[in-house]
Amino acid sequence: MLAFLALHAGAPQPRQRLAATFWPDSTEQQARTNLRRELHHLRVLLGDDPSLVIEAATLMWRESPTCRVDVCVFHRERQLTLHAVAAGDQHAMLQHGAAAVAVYHGDLLPGMLDDWVLAEREQLRRECVALCDHIVAGWRDVDPDKALEYGRLRVRLEPLEEVGYRTLMELQAEVGDRAGAISTFHKCAEILDHELQVRPSQATETLAERLLSSDPPTCYVPAAHGTLGRGMPGARGWWGAIENSTRSSSAGTASSTAGLDCWSCWAMPASARAG
Repeated sequence: MLAFLALHAGAPQPRQRLAATFWPDSTEQQARTNLRRELHHLRVLLGDDPSLVIEAATLMWRESPTCRVDVCVFHRERQLTLHAVAAGDQHAMLQHGAAAVAVYHGDLLPGMLDDWVLAEREQLRRECVALCDHIVAGWRDVDPDKALEYGRLRVRLEPLEEVGYRTLMELQAEVGDRAGAISTFHKCAEILDHELQVRPSQATETLAERLLSSDPPTCYVPAAHGTLGRGMPGARGWWGAIENSTRSSSAGTASSTAGLDCWSCWAMPASARAG
């Protein structure tokens, strides 16, 4: 329930909706009773922290200096990133984009399979992938190592999307690491074969062929046609971290931390990691 409220921070949530969301198979009366019980536990956990706003008909999570929720930080920094993109402010885009990506530690609530969690999980991952694309484009001509860092992260986030592998291959080739680019192609082929039983698309194979057979150009752009050859084998086949500083230690300082570690580190197989 705390996660649900934090994901909708700033928007009052009707108690009736919360009861129906978390206890859909219970009667309305029982669901309301369950909600009151969980709200009691939540108030004990948070104490007098003002982040939890309790009204007669609604509950709401409100950002405050006393609690830090990583998904709230992600949403805020992402919005600042998009504003910077629209304004053409590359420095601000890179700064806020990096701050947003830094608090994304993995899938939202990985142990839960509720429908509302699955939808939010996918949405957050896609938003982080899009941020990586912006950051890669921003660093590409300025700091290739930074671009590579986020290019690799993009592949880890979406290991079945070939566009991420192609971008990473191009970045590796641009810094002179053509062998690394070919290795990335093989990793792409391996994961696609293992997970989907398909081989890389024509665009990906064409890019690999170009990297293998030609002198390194300044930028590699996949051709619209061509087949893999010259000996290149084709593939067969936050949220959670809530830092509660409202309770004081025996010395009178705000030092205790209450946390729900709900965003975990990536859980990708080794074959899905590129570069």
